[in-house]
Amino acid sequence: MCDSITLCRLALLGFILLLAEVETEKGIVKIGLVYQGYPRSKSYDKTFRTVLQQISDGTKSPALRAVAKDYIFAPVDCTVPRGLFYASHVLHCLCDVFLKERVSAIILLTSMEEYDRSTAAAQYFLTMASHTGIPIIAFNADNSGFTFGKDLSPYRIIQLAPPIEHQIQAMLALLNRYNWSKFGVVSSNMAGSKGFVDSVYREVAKENQGRQGLR
Repeated sequence: MCDSITLCRLALLGFILLLAEVETEKGIVKIGLVYQGYPRSKSYDKTFRTVLQQISDGTKSPALRAVAKDYIFAPVDCTVPRGLFYASHVLHCLCDVFLKERVSAIILLTSMEEYDRSTAAAQYFLTMASHTGIPIIAFNADNSGFTFGKDLSPYRIIQLAPPIEHQIQAMLALLNRYNWSKFGVVSSNMAGSKGFVDSVYREVAKENQGRQGLR
């Protein structure tokens, strides 16, 4: 489990890589921050500002000091209910807050691993946000089962959490390592479970091409 400082630092580093693609004058760069639950928003907001300060003074990465000289990072917060939230909450964040403030990127960080309806809610937010054209940096811990199944470049999304395909490939690598050619798949009813099973079949089919392999 990554702590909040690590997640924020990774997200900010990813955003800096996107700066070359964002048409903005030198000056204030607004970054949209999505929080789930008010108490968590206070924790992440404090961490985010700490990371910004570390980037500005070059204490963590001197190479980023030049970026801090050209840009002033300003967070724009939007808090959605913890766990399950609805389309109205997403539209409020995207239309009434982020688009109105003209943010240059959206950061969605969740360190919860509840694997319930909140998983589908986070997936819905990412899907809707991808249609705005705003670069998105996401790390949702309960990301298992979520994949666009296509090139993310047009959607301008950087997903820091390991995608489902990478997780499955790691599992199959272990099975191959110990020569466990027969195995079963157990899934839940959480959002993305069907996609997980389908991805397992696809990855197994790739493994079995041209040889007698897993089944």
